[in-house]
Amino acid sequence: MTSRRSTLVLFLGLAACAHDPAPPSAAVSDASARAGITVQHEAWREAIIAGDPARLARLFSDDGLLLSLNGSVAKGRSEVQQVLEQSLRHAKYLSGGFTIDALSLQGDLAIEVAAFTWDRSLDGGPPTGPQKGHAMAVWHRQADGAWLIQAWSAKYDPKP
Repeated sequence: MTSRRSTLVLFLGLAACAHDPAPPSAAVSDASARAGITVQHEAWREAIIAGDPARLARLFSDDGLLLSLNGSVAKGRSEVQQVLEQSLRHAKYLSGGFTIDALSLQGDLAIEVAAFTWDRSLDGGPPTGPQKGHAMAVWHRQADGAWLIQAWSAKYDPKP
């Protein structure tokens, strides 16, 4: 009897170990992706107005890419933060934010085109007034459901 019980316990233990404990990620709806990304847009707005490059960098995945306004490329949070620190030395963001123009879902990735408007002060000068632009982002949904930036590039629109 002990041998059968030991065999049964061993079999159940092996069976329990044989399955994949991490379920495949559930499909993401367009509405939930938009909601999650909008939360991150608000976090970006708050961090950039506060002049906090560390908070901005935390919106990127560990290996996230940033193609900055000046054309430099940063890879990884540390480099992204350094580029943002340099940028924020010259620009004080006063108000603004993002709206999602287009979003394409590919599993746990979302490809976004966003419109933005920012009012800034450059190198201590007067406010620029609203300046519009567009950004393209690749967002990656994390295991906890939060969306982080995998790749980001933005450009101000030409003046009319």
